[in-house]
Amino acid sequence: MGDKVYTGEAEYQRELVLVLEYYKLKVQVHNDVGWPSVPDLSFSGYGTDGWIEVKYLPLGMVRCPSDIGHFTEGQKNWLNRHGKVGSGHCYLLVGSPGDHQILRYGDWGKMKFAEKGHPTVGAVGCALKNLLINING
Repeated sequence: MGDKVYTGEAEYQRELVLVLEYYKLKVQVHNDVGWPSVPDLSFSGYGTDGWIEVKYLPLGMVRCPSDIGHFTEGQKNWLNRHGKVGSGHCYLLVGSPGDHQILRYGDWGKMKFAEKGHPTVGAVGCALKNLLINING
């Protein structure tokens, strides 16, 4: 799981699921075309649960989540609504070759990082695990 270029979002998401499972999180893939605003993944572990919307940008990282053309208003609103009333673990994970950013729900006009700049998908999984342990541990 080194610094690699994925063929697309589906491949990136598959590897992310394997990494999260390696870090002892239970993961459910959703990708439901009938409910397009529901995030791609839900997870539980370390005494909490949450949701992750996954985006992969093969041409490189953007400066702002609103610059991601396929991050919809419905997805933003879903993460915000559920993040405010639930555990607060609602994330946008944005990956690109060599850079992976974890953003927590909130003001999508700015990069509101939960964890900034990880070189590999494995590093992202470890960072997410640490976020959950630090908040709930």
